[in-house]
Amino acid sequence: GVWYYLIPLRRSTVIANLTLAYGDSKSAQEIDALARRNLRHLGRVMLEAARSFVWTRQDFRTKMGFSGFEHIEPYLKEKRGGFLVSFHLGCWELSPGAGVGQGVPVDVVTKYARNKGADPFLHWFRNRLDVTLIPETRSTQQILDSIASGRWIGFMLDQFMGPPPGIPVNFFGKTAGTTASLAALSEKHSIPCLLAFTYRDSKGKSHTVVEKLEFPQFSEDLTRRVWEKTQFLNDV
Repeated sequence: GVWYYLIPLRRSTVIANLTLAYGDSKSAQEIDALARRNLRHLGRVMLEAARSFVWTRQDFRTKMGFSGFEHIEPYLKEKRGGFLVSFHLGCWELSPGAGVGQGVPVDVVTKYARNKGADPFLHWFRNRLDVTLIPETRSTQQILDSIASGRWIGFMLDQFMGPPPGIPVNFFGKTAGTTASLAALSEKHSIPCLLAFTYRDSKGKSHTVVEKLEFPQFSEDLTRRVWEKTQFLNDV
């Protein structure tokens, strides 16, 4: 709640984005209430992330719920890596640790922080559990090498990406540039893809969920197929 009143720039950004996403389906009052809840949630996420500074792998295993392990277990037994398609929901910063706590070797494709002074801290925060940060650009070979070694790549899809790696697909009823790298790589190299996300239950505990991705039949044309697959992943 404090954030809502003390940081008006961020508040206005949240309200603008919610209005863009929901259009006329929600009133200004409903949008405002959602913005308050969103900023309250983000404040809680920051506190949860700070609390996890001292967590061990066992702490992540016991303090976070985890479901859907059966979907990734067969690949782990084969020492086969793949993609964990994800997005910014719940306490997403704890997701890699939740996976590591379950014995899933995780690396993450990420953008560099706008504040360059924050990068060393973010690297420490994520690297402390043997989670490698892979830059989003010019990193294809690093991604493939990581997967070939049996590791799973956390790929956050809900971030704007301009061309050429980003292609225009539908997102909340609007055209938005979304990276096609995930679709292209999974096509070219037949890499497994699973969905992974976090949410907070009614008691405040964070859970990580892994689900199967059931891909429909896509076009036989490669360019069209990559677009269709990217759109499908956005829809998911």
